[in-house]
Amino acid sequence: SKLLGVVGPAGSQEVVASTSSYKRAGLGYVSGSATRTTLTDGHTDGNRHGFFFRTVPNDGAQAPVVANWMTKKLKWKRVYIIDDQETYSQGLADGVQKILNSRGVNTTRDSISQTDSDFSSKIAKIPGNTQGIYIPWQLAPQAQAFGQQLQAAGKGHIKLFGSDGLFAPGVWKIAGSYDSAFPYNPKDPIVTSYIKA
Repeated sequence: SKLLGVVGPAGSQEVVASTSSYKRAGLGYVSGSATRTTLTDGHTDGNRHGFFFRTVPNDGAQAPVVANWMTKKLKWKRVYIIDDQETYSQGLADGVQKILNSRGVNTTRDSISQTDSDFSSKIAKIPGNTQGIYIPWQLAPQAQAFGQQLQAAGKGHIKLFGSDGLFAPGVWKIAGSYDSAFPYNPKDPIVTSYIKA
């Protein structure tokens, strides 16, 4: 009865799964990382108005930035998209794919499970002329393993592009890869004050 609110959950799929419990208890909850656009549209994944809040932009902001980078900066025309079958990943992959397709980019879609560790069959299906592979996953060690297996299969020339879920410096470190993440300055006074506190 003394609990007023919750910090979290982290992932979009966890927000979907926990909504009814938090609403039933009358608790507000704030996520610092759940980005799926439909979490706050009021109807697709359930109505969370007045209960759910987030401190980061949603995928409606991230997807266009990723697609713009791929098409305007990298000039990619052939992109392979692999989601990890989770709410966060599928929503972001859908958003990026829709924009890329509207710009005439040839996209192919596939998926993995968050429990997969052998990606050889998926990698074998990726055409050698693919310019980039978009992996909006949440598990950086899994992305690292995928990148290593991609290189071992002789397809290391294909660039990987991750999402904010993979922002884990020191864990996902495939040379030449890209990652969209929210700005973070470790020297910012707010950040240093928070760490000190």
